[in-house]
Amino acid sequence: PPRSTLFPYTTLFRSAIGLAGGLIASASLSTSGLITWTAGMAATDGSVAKALTDLAFVTGGAGFVVPFGLLLAGVAIPSLVLRFVPRWLAWAGLALGAIGMLATFSLVFPVLDPMLPIGRFGGLIWLCIVSVLLPHSRPRRAQGVPEQRTAPANEPTMTKA
Repeated sequence: PPRSTLFPYTTLFRSAIGLAGGLIASASLSTSGLITWTAGMAATDGSVAKALTDLAFVTGGAGFVVPFGLLLAGVAIPSLVLRFVPRWLAWAGLALGAIGMLATFSLVFPVLDPMLPIGRFGGLIWLCIVSVLLPHSRPRRAQGVPEQRTAPANEPTMTKA
């Protein structure tokens, strides 16, 4: 990984994207379930039930897959940069995240509807695979001991004569 003062903050930002995506995705799915339950209870009034069913689809379809795509990207980018998983697997997570983001347009263009299950189920399978491959812990540095930096091959080193 690159050694710069900005690097830890960018990793933290990417982690925040994954956390926010996961929280919003779970809230969207929960909201969709509650709306579906409410639509079932309002079955006597057809227009209200239809409106609630449409709202449940929006919150459980694009409303879920888009933040879920953020979660996938928030896990895939640090995994790619820090090489926690094979590169092809991290790129697959980014591709699934992009599909999830593009699924927003399925609300306007019905031809893009297949992106919803691809983003949802493909992303779920990807998360299961990555959860098995991610390391369980990171090596810890000793407290008070600065990290040793080795010079790359093309960087001159200072030696005492």
